Amino acid sequence: MGIQLEAHRGLFGYPLFAARRFIPWSSLEDFLINEGIRGWDIRYYLVALHRTQQDALKLDVAFEAILPRFPILLEVYHGVQEALHNENERANSQIHSTDDSSRSASTDNGANK
Repeated sequence: MGIQLEAHRGLFGYPLFAARRFIPWSSLEDFLINEGIRGWDIRYYLVALHRTQQDALKLDVAFEAILPRFPILLEVYHGVQEALHNENERANSQIHSTDDSSRSASTDNGANK
């Protein structure tokens, strides 16, 4: 599970190239709304903050070619944050259930001695 970022490029409305990047939940550190200044305008954009295989932090921009307005970015942001929160809860519950089963196995082994 994770998120996929996809960018399409072309000329005069004709798609020529598509680039896809998949970011697994396990490497996703955060998903943010960032702001940049261009001339006299403030542009908001979504970024995925994730770890690379070399353990470096990397930012990947979502919707980089179209830059949707803030209300749309906010809706996507909330959806990804909710999914990320749910995934973290699921991972934590698996860790706790593994810890509980290993604890009960160690107490069973202690009782048999």
